[in-house]
Amino acid sequence: MDKLISIILPVYNVGLYLEKCLDSVLNQTYENIEIIAVNDGSTDNSGDILRLYASKDKRIKQINKENKGLSDSRNVGMDHASGDYIMFVDSDDWIDYKCCEILYKSIVENNAQIALFPYKREYGNVSKVRYLFPQDIILNKYDCENLYRKLIGPVDSELSDPSMLDSYSTAWGKLYDRKIIDESKARFVDLKDIGTAEDVLFNIQVFKYLRKAVYCESCFYYYRKGTGMTSNYKNNLPQREKYLFEKISESIDINNPVYKTALNNRIALSVTGLGLNILYNKNVLKSQVEELKEFINSEPYSLAVYNLKTSEMPLHWKFYFSSIKNKQFLCCYMLLLAIRKIITARK
Repeated sequence: MDKLISIILPVYNVGLYLEKCLDSVLNQTYENIEIIAVNDGSTDNSGDILRLYASKDKRIKQINKENKGLSDSRNVGMDHASGDYIMFVDSDDWIDYKCCEILYKSIVENNAQIALFPYKREYGNVSKVRYLFPQDIILNKYDCENLYRKLIGPVDSELSDPSMLDSYSTAWGKLYDRKIIDESKARFVDLKDIGTAEDVLFNIQVFKYLRKAVYCESCFYYYRKGTGMTSNYKNNLPQREKYLFEKISESIDINNPVYKTALNNRIALSVTGLGLNILYNKNVLKSQVEELKEFINSEPYSLAVYNLKTSEMPLHWKFYFSSIKNKQFLCCYMLLLAIRKIITARK
């Protein structure tokens, strides 16, 4: 008999998109599923939509709780899941109707612990595919160890495309054997504590125990992406991300020189995101530059950038990190403005 797949669906104020997501999940050709819909204190009509759908399909389990964020919703979902396999779907995204069927068949036939697949980034009427590998493959123990290291951070030629940093790390885009999550005791950590990359930390914990995985080339996940970058300034982000790096360090063998370099490179690359965050501070330019200077000169960022090798990077990234190493903070600020334009144009 086909085993049960638990699809964990965190829900918060997504009334405009929730029906499309629920329809895509409920219309799976693989029918032995349960949907753990965790309503994270929504203030729009999301809860009403969930109740309507749950009244028509008993496979939906609606859990209502006070607003504590995405990480807490996923953890609550895992606590209530009964399935032999776990899948995460964000409630403003959607999946192909054959998603569960093909992934389940692939993971069982190959006796794998995780099935990975690419995704499409949806920008209005534009779709862009993010492939992880060029074709269907089976990842053996060595491949899994390399993938685990990539989650920690990029090394060598991988630095040629910093935008790929977290392409492998999303919680969605994977079907997990429940046993590997239980073995790893992995949990999601609140972004209020770590600032960003809760998926990265979760998967580093899980992939530490990974010995065999499969990759299915077909696109089954549709990731709804905004047309522009967020304009919300996040207070104390460098301090919160510092805690993220401490948590990653606790989860890996930091004495392994490759892991140590990978984490160093992740910390160095994070300086870009932290710098872009400062651009959304409403302070005047002088204050923004001073804020930039303050966190770049602090640890662990200063040492990480110093040890970063930029030979494989595109020219604009080389200029950017060179300006940081040479303490040219106004130049660094201007380059951040240019990088923001490049990233926005690609989206």
